[in-house]
Amino acid sequence: MKRRLYLGLLAVAVLFVGCEKETVPVEPELPGLSDGTIPVIFHVLYEDSTDPEQNPSASVFQQRIDQLNRFYAATLFPDAGSSAVDVKFVLATHDPTGAALSVPGVDRTRYTGAANMSADRFLDVDRTLTVRDREILWDPNQYVNVWLFGFLDSSDPNQDESDVTGVSYLPYCTSAHPLTMLVPWDGAITAAPYYMHGIALNNHYFQNDEGMFTLCHEMGHYLGLKHAFSETDGCTDPDDASDDGCSDTPKYDRATYQRAFYDNYLYGKPMPYDGTAYERQSCSGRVFTSTNVMDYFQSYRTNLTPQQKARIEHVLAYSPWIPRSKTATKALLENFTGEITDERPRPVLMY
Repeated sequence: MKRRLYLGLLAVAVLFVGCEKETVPVEPELPGLSDGTIPVIFHVLYEDSTDPEQNPSASVFQQRIDQLNRFYAATLFPDAGSSAVDVKFVLATHDPTGAALSVPGVDRTRYTGAANMSADRFLDVDRTLTVRDREILWDPNQYVNVWLFGFLDSSDPNQDESDVTGVSYLPYCTSAHPLTMLVPWDGAITAAPYYMHGIALNNHYFQNDEGMFTLCHEMGHYLGLKHAFSETDGCTDPDDASDDGCSDTPKYDRATYQRAFYDNYLYGKPMPYDGTAYERQSCSGRVFTSTNVMDYFQSYRTNLTPQQKARIEHVLAYSPWIPRSKTATKALLENFTGEITDERPRPVLMY
């Protein structure tokens, strides 16, 4: 989840747990689904279908998927030195029954409260899903679910989400193919999600450049990336890999940076190091310019590192609830030799 006006809250991972057991329903495989190709379905949740913010045109979704592909192919910002990831995102062409979508990648649904709704509550693993919720939670083995709606605008600062641009769950890993920083859950190989596992985006920002950066950032979370800064401990541990598993993403104390940024923005105080708001000081003392897509504002957000690329490609190959061919899914099951139990570990929601 990224805050547009960045009110100084340190991003942390929130953990949730559930207690209900389900099995993934048998559904027809999507036409043309192949390994490394990721169908995306945008569930457009609206109350007023005539409001272009609540109900964007088809061209907006095509533009976003094109930008997403170019970013992960390292061609959106060709001079950024980003690592290209071997993945292709496509707008889903068919619904879970196999019926062709009238608009590729778009599922428009009238949803009560969607114009001003809490993303925290919508994604909360502890709430009971309604029939309508289950209709807009498509099989994550075949789709990445992205829900687009208006995040809660509240006068209560403890409830207000109006400056939040997006939020996403991290993927699981399995005991046969573990990955540091990811929660292992072998049961996800055969289980269906019991909560809204996917990405939620604030429709207020979706149609401007922030919407583009947010989608690239949240897809990074969905594919196994954490934030490129200290989540919890400031700089008590200077190891760059200790918060996101990647030693090539310089770790810095986000809270210290935010205090300096707001002192500069509100009171005109100079930024540290005689630099700009785009510069950080890593926990090891090195000053660097923020360019990583998994950082927060202000950052250029134009690149991924080689180790981030490796994490994503591991998730694409081995994590449950990632779209892949039935052949690849079968291979995951055949290679799994452990016992699948009823235990459900807590999924990690990234703010």
